[in-house]
Amino acid sequence: MLVSISAKFFNTRAIILLSFFLLHASNAAVPQKDVDALILSTKGNLSAEQLAPAIEQLRAWHLDDPQNSHLVYDLAVLLDRAGDYPAASAFAPQIIKNDAQVYALSAIAHATLKSGHFQEAEAAYQLLIAKTPDDINAHVGLVYAWMGQKRIQDALDYAQRILPSREEDYSVEQAPMLVALAELFEQRNDWVLAASSYQKVLQLTPDFRYAKRQLVFALSLAGIPYLANFYAKRDLSIFTKEEQYQLEHADIALTIHFGEAQLSSDSARSRVNTTDIALNENAELIRQPEQLTKSKFDRIVALDDRGYMEEAVLIYQELMAAKIAIPLYVKFAVADAYAYLEQPDKARDLYLEELAELGAADFGTLQKIQIPLIYAYCDTGQYREAESLAEQIVSNQAKLAEHNKTGASTKSEDYLRALEVAVYVQKSEDHLNLAEERLTTLHAQAPFNNDIRTSWASLLLARDHPHAALDEYSMMVLDVPSSLDANIGRGEILLSQNELSQAKNILPPLIDNYPENKVVLHYSRQLESYSQPFYRIETTIGRGAAQGGADSVASAIIYSAPFNLEPNPESNEFATDSWSSNRFRLFTQLSYAEGETVNNVNASRSRLSAGMDYRASDITAEASVNHTVNDNRNNGIALAMSLTISDNWHTRAAVDTNIIDLPAAALNLGVTAKQETLEIDWSKNESRKAGGELSSTQFSDSNVRDFAHLWWQERWISEPVFKLDTVLGVSASTNSQMNLAYFNPPHDKELDLDIKGDWLTWRHYQRSFKQRFDFSVGQYSQSGFGSGATAGLRYEHEWAFENELAFTYGLGRNFHPYDGEREYRNYIYLNLSGRIK
Repeated sequence: MLVSISAKFFNTRAIILLSFFLLHASNAAVPQKDVDALILSTKGNLSAEQLAPAIEQLRAWHLDDPQNSHLVYDLAVLLDRAGDYPAASAFAPQIIKNDAQVYALSAIAHATLKSGHFQEAEAAYQLLIAKTPDDINAHVGLVYAWMGQKRIQDALDYAQRILPSREEDYSVEQAPMLVALAELFEQRNDWVLAASSYQKVLQLTPDFRYAKRQLVFALSLAGIPYLANFYAKRDLSIFTKEEQYQLEHADIALTIHFGEAQLSSDSARSRVNTTDIALNENAELIRQPEQLTKSKFDRIVALDDRGYMEEAVLIYQELMAAKIAIPLYVKFAVADAYAYLEQPDKARDLYLEELAELGAADFGTLQKIQIPLIYAYCDTGQYREAESLAEQIVSNQAKLAEHNKTGASTKSEDYLRALEVAVYVQKSEDHLNLAEERLTTLHAQAPFNNDIRTSWASLLLARDHPHAALDEYSMMVLDVPSSLDANIGRGEILLSQNELSQAKNILPPLIDNYPENKVVLHYSRQLESYSQPFYRIETTIGRGAAQGGADSVASAIIYSAPFNLEPNPESNEFATDSWSSNRFRLFTQLSYAEGETVNNVNASRSRLSAGMDYRASDITAEASVNHTVNDNRNNGIALAMSLTISDNWHTRAAVDTNIIDLPAAALNLGVTAKQETLEIDWSKNESRKAGGELSSTQFSDSNVRDFAHLWWQERWISEPVFKLDTVLGVSASTNSQMNLAYFNPPHDKELDLDIKGDWLTWRHYQRSFKQRFDFSVGQYSQSGFGSGATAGLRYEHEWAFENELAFTYGLGRNFHPYDGEREYRNYIYLNLSGRIK
């Protein structure tokens, strides 16, 4: 309250009078006029210190005249005014019992309420209301007395009964009751109703500081931090710097939460708008000197949501360097960022920390961390740990389903997700038979679950059934056009089938809607890589028995970027949707063959080719013309075509009128040859394949060599690190001419068994290093010379660096009988392929 100049003057006189009465007080009965004069001297806004002399005088008079009730009343009033509520409350029984005057009841009601004697306060206010039923403050006091006794419903009912039934009838005098009503709602944690009551108070008294503050805090506790912050910014002066920060932080935190909801439910580019707003607001907040660490926590989460993983990890590392404890939800975001940045070991460690901190929690909470941990295990090659954890999740969900009596056809989403992740682990372990068994049942139980459909399509692709996988992905795109997995899966298969234009058409909406998505970015790089020129170099250097061909051969071929042949007359550009769209490449090839005759004469031949390559779904074809560099008379053409009949059957046919991979003696004598080849392969899946080949080679010396070969491949060990296959092959050949300079038996045949091992030594996502060995044994039979054993051993390394570069090198040794004599061959080789940017 404001104190006027006259009031200050009056207070000074009151102190002088008070001192006079203290100096002249006697032990006789106190004249009423002296009491009245004393009380009159205390009128105004005196402090507790200023009231102290009057209170002491009243105490003295009360001791002298304990039966004087007016002294009790006046003393209680002054003690209440001085804020000595416990001392004032000591007179409550006497004042309430005597049904004192209104001023005394009002004081004692207030004092007992303030000192926490709520039952005495209730009694005093009840008496006061009986005497002054229109006193709104008495009614408010009774409400607070009941509130203190935790009689919230009684107080609430009473307050609502006292208030006018219509809000438009509220006046300023109802403001205290509205405040009490708001505080009752706060007691019940009804923060929205509390905020509504404070809002009504402010409509009556716009400058009421307490109501302004409480409105903001109630809105914040009601989960409406944006509105709380909005009202706080109207009058920041009534909030401390820390309160302003807390309100701003809560507002931004909720915006981040809304951004996450939008990211998960929206597939358009606009889905990142809310998160971007949160990041911008957070950037301003953390620049303030008062900012607290939790703003950086929120920023890490938002950066992870937005795909800005480098910055998220950088802030995390700064916090760790400062030895700041990181909460679980932030660790989860950082682990996700590490996984995105292809640092799965760090992601794994953070997930494990989170699980250790959680301890025993419900299955759903644990599963949210365990599933990404499983992916991290797979990415770090810890397949046993991944499998164990995946099966544990499935077991937990099975127990939960049994407890809830959930039938197989109505499994929860968490249960289905657990099974789908277990299948993913089995696929990662190359246990594809087990994965197919489980997924077949799961797919039948939940045929419209998109995660399971995606897993099914992925499994079909892993089992060498790209057409079936493409059909599944295409159906998913029709059913759920916004499905990222379905679109990416479909695009990658189309690209593998050389449908570049269709695959490219998938990318623009994905880039537009998911610019930060790692899978989309990887797909974009695949398209870019396919669209580039590429090269392939194959070199084998050998010495020894290579009677069927040259000792050493080498080939280097360069392909152009794909282009169209059909122009678009309207735009004068090549069409993008025709049969020729991005299907043709030009290529040039240099081939070299070299050998040493039995007379130690070196002979070699080089061939230069130029041609066109055509690639479309299920068909590839090449046509080229060639010229023998060291013999101007030898020119030829080469035609080749591969056809995919189905996921199980593939065939290839080729004609080359000028082959140079000939025995050294034939090269030395200038013999040329042409060859026709027909191959057909059958594949059940990646673990069982078979095939056959027929070829006819016509030499320029009139010899015709016919060759046939059949083979069967079986996989016996299929693990993520090691695989073991066997290939059983049988072949036979005939030559029409006898006794030529090069090896040409009339009839021969051979039975071979190859044992092939593949060891994945190192892998980091799309980069890998493999070691391979190939051990072969067999029996060779040649007409006129009987039969003899064959054997060979080969060892190689393979390095792969995503889509950019791959190279293989190795060495080998074998022996083979020719004309009854065992001959040995040693060789080394290097194969290299890559893209030209």
